[in-house]
Amino acid sequence: MNSAIGKHKTTVTSQDGIIKIKYHYTDVVTIDNNTSKITLDHGGWRTLTTKTRMNQTSNEYGLGFRVYQKDFNWFVERINGDVIAWEDDAGKTCNHITFLNLARLANRSV
Repeated sequence: MNSAIGKHKTTVTSQDGIIKIKYHYTDVVTIDNNTSKITLDHGGWRTLTTKTRMNQTSNEYGLGFRVYQKDFNWFVERINGDVIAWEDDAGKTCNHITFLNLARLANRSV
């Protein structure tokens, strides 16, 4: 089920209900079906390709989020319209963010 996710330096693994999409050496998307949580991690590499892998994964697995950039800042927009800023209130950027998989909670299959 990963034909739509880029193949260059990208691997998809699944074990014990956890799916990981790795780009180079970073698990850029982790889908934990046990807890219904999604973790996105750019590993310090805020590149177009990292963002693309995240969005391709969301599309392929029906996760209901998209990652976009505005004025050099990254954001995640979820299926319900909520927008999560990657930077905290002080402007500090974290490598990863975790949020509930709303698509799964709405009884969509992942």
